[in-house]
Amino acid sequence: MVATRHRDVDDLNHRARRRLGDAGVLGPQLAIGERCFSVGDDILATRNDYRILVFNGTRATITSIDPNARRIEAVDPRGRPIAIPFTYAEAGDLTHGYATTLHRAQGATVDQTFVLADDSLHRERSYSSLSRGVEANELYLAVPEDDGHHGGPEDDDLIERLRQTVNHSDAKTLALDDLLSGRPPVARSRFDELRLSAGTLPRS
Repeated sequence: MVATRHRDVDDLNHRARRRLGDAGVLGPQLAIGERCFSVGDDILATRNDYRILVFNGTRATITSIDPNARRIEAVDPRGRPIAIPFTYAEAGDLTHGYATTLHRAQGATVDQTFVLADDSLHRERSYSSLSRGVEANELYLAVPEDDGHHGGPEDDDLIERLRQTVNHSDAKTLALDDLLSGRPPVARSRFDELRLSAGTLPRS
């Protein structure tokens, strides 16, 4: 899952962990620093630490947590075991890996990407976020929560506003350059291909 704002990433991670916990996938939680971690959690390192061979962007799945040794044992996608001391997590350098910012997702290749759209998803960001998934890239639009919301014209308006945002370029180029290039808007072709889902997000 990808979002442009950190608060949305935190919310998506929270929702993912809650659903995995309800499904019995995660073990008991243990608070380490400002976050809670469980056996089974997907985690993401955000700082290089060459002493423990953990680097910014390292992803792994927790296999055990040892409170006595103050150590998290995990395994990365290639099967390499990793030992992360509590101090690394307590410093705020370990987060959950279910959702990430668009900036951090750049360059990544995954099977599927689920992008939470907002008013900052201009052409360059939309192209970057919607080209991460090999099998599928899905764009989600969160509409305002309203007990009386039943879709219809309001959703159409939101989708049209998103279409305009996606087709707006934030690149620092001259208008004459765009006119002379003759290139079709990259984001529009990508937008027309993707699967768009619009709906309210349930309360956390």
